[in-house]
Amino acid sequence: MNFFKLPFLPKLALAVISIIGIGYLIKLGQSILAPFFLAFLMAMLFLPIANFLEKN
Repeated sequence: MNFFKLPFLPKLALAVISIIGIGYLIKLGQSILAPFFLAFLMAMLFLPIANFLEKN
């Protein structure tokens, strides 16, 4: 692999811009991501009940 080294300041700028961009995308997609997160959480909570009912 050919990795190139960046100085500290460009790395810091890239990290800050990335964090701001990810935060903006999360804020923008909150109305879409919230139902998926809730559905995933409920699926994980009901998984033991479903496994129990499938065994019986």
